[in-house]
Amino acid sequence: MYRLFLVDDENGQLDLMEQILKKMNSNLEIHCFTQPKDALAAMKQNPAHIIISDIRMPQMDGLTFIRQIRQNYSDTIIAILSAYGDFSYAKKAMSYSVVDYLVKPVNRQELQNLLNNILSRLEPLNFPYISPKEFEQLERSVMSAVYQSDLDEISHILEQFTELVRGRDLTCSRAVIVQNFGHLLLILYRHLNLELSDEIFRNFESCSSLEQFSSVALSQIKQIVNDRKAIEKQSSSHTIDEIIHYIEKNLGKELSLMSIAEQFHFNSSYLSNLFKKQTGMGLKEYIIGRRIEHAKDLLCNTNWKIQQISAKCGYEDVSYFVQIFKKHTGFSPSQFRKRM
Repeated sequence: MYRLFLVDDENGQLDLMEQILKKMNSNLEIHCFTQPKDALAAMKQNPAHIIISDIRMPQMDGLTFIRQIRQNYSDTIIAILSAYGDFSYAKKAMSYSVVDYLVKPVNRQELQNLLNNILSRLEPLNFPYISPKEFEQLERSVMSAVYQSDLDEISHILEQFTELVRGRDLTCSRAVIVQNFGHLLLILYRHLNLELSDEIFRNFESCSSLEQFSSVALSQIKQIVNDRKAIEKQSSSHTIDEIIHYIEKNLGKELSLMSIAEQFHFNSSYLSNLFKKQTGMGLKEYIIGRRIEHAKDLLCNTNWKIQQISAKCGYEDVSYFVQIFKKHTGFSPSQFRKRM
């Protein structure tokens, strides 16, 4: 019996989902909440295995609710509901390891697919030749290679995976093999916000050997990488312009690779590579350079104290600011001001 919390400020939506889910699976203990704070209180008594929550609620911001759940109940599986047009908000929620999201109004088939996905994560995986830990490692390795667009590494990883299966000399059913390779592809599609399709599984229909399964999976992943490259080519310049504009407006605030990646919904490693590819310099190097230029301008055109200028350039530690400034200009801020 799995405990499932439905959280939505719309009673009608709650009732509908509860009715549908009860018919789908009798092993669900369903609890409905119109206020996130009540769901949080209930979690302290009997934590839920599954939470399906709206991300826009008046009593508590949905992201705040999800963040609190993830901080205190790391094993709880979370899915989200969003209104049409809330995609950017939903993407932010995905950074808290949300497994999936549905757009309102939710239909029966989408809810069924979501439930199947969640239960496949909760129930022991029927993979006779690969453990959940090994599969997680495979997932991380492939995701990293996809972000780097490293097709040779992806091919190498899948070859190793195939050899792992063959080396255990186990009789693997076709269904289990499809489940492994198919699940890996589904994870990639979800992580990269690509449209899911049944074609992912149909492509395995003609496969009769492990090598063929691996080849089809590799072909699919190569297509993901190529599609990703095409999208990047069209949008990367515009994205970098937005990031540079953001940096200019926030020179006095926290600016780090992680914070900017989170702001623009990027993987930090991917953003670092993209920024360097487009500008010819690292993101950290660029931020420091702009802060030094901003400091020069303030030193020349204002009577502000060094401590004020340091804070305006994002450095709370004045001594560190002086050190960085001197390293890049050859002068301390006071010496630079006198020279002007």
